[in-house]
Amino acid sequence: MVSGLSYYRIGKKIGAGGTGEVYFAVDTRDEEPVAIKKLFIKSAQNEFIRKKFIQEANLYLYLDHPNIAELLDFIIDEDAYYLVTEYIPGFTLNEYFSKNPYIPDEKIIEIFMQVLVAIGYAHKQKVIHLDIKPSNIMITQNITDNDKHNIVKIIDFGIASTIDEDKTNEQFVGTPLYMSPEQIEQKSADHRSDIYSLGITLFQLITKQIPYYGTTTLEALMYKIINEPLPHIHSIDNTLNPIYDKIIKKATSKNPFDRFQSTEEFLGELMQILN
Repeated sequence: MVSGLSYYRIGKKIGAGGTGEVYFAVDTRDEEPVAIKKLFIKSAQNEFIRKKFIQEANLYLYLDHPNIAELLDFIIDEDAYYLVTEYIPGFTLNEYFSKNPYIPDEKIIEIFMQVLVAIGYAHKQKVIHLDIKPSNIMITQNITDNDKHNIVKIIDFGIASTIDEDKTNEQFVGTPLYMSPEQIEQKSADHRSDIYSLGITLFQLITKQIPYYGTTTLEALMYKIINEPLPHIHSIDNTLNPIYDKIIKKATSKNPFDRFQSTEEFLGELMQILN
């Protein structure tokens, strides 16, 4: 591990979240672009967030997959905390789908298949992400072949945990819209919480609308996640393949035992759309 940021030439800020911000940088040893995630000072002073950030670095050690952003360095410099990962040129899934509103089923499935394979790999390494959403999924920009071979990269394992870790009574962290009912209720969460979040993400990608659209308060949103099913996709767009409705309904079941029990099972159902 490097002490300090002396090896990196820091560029512009390219992102920010609730606990930190991300900068474009260049590793001066090989002139390769990287992304540097820095905890806000206030976040670094919060013991829970600080431990989660360190855990994120440790969990990356378990993950070596072409569809997961690679960890290159972890730096603690006095009271500052940094993660250095590969830089991914391209767009988040939110951005990609907004720029390409008329994507055929084949392309949607080709993209989402990579997401499922990556998360499935993480699950096999006993790592659950717990914050899957379109803004935590990058897709590379490839102009030379007309976007035929975009590569998906899962990013931000900031609140990820091991499957064996006790996740009850933790602080409320994550993005509520994509959180499973058990996460909202702060009950024990496992890999099926990721399955739920994947279902919400698929709903958003194919309908171009967030679930529970129009809900104005966090309390109302949490109530709906726990008690109300997602709207049928045909109430938003009646041209969509009805198999999507079946898949999303199962993935987002309130009871984890009623969901797909693995990403492989999820993918198998999704592939029916191509048949």
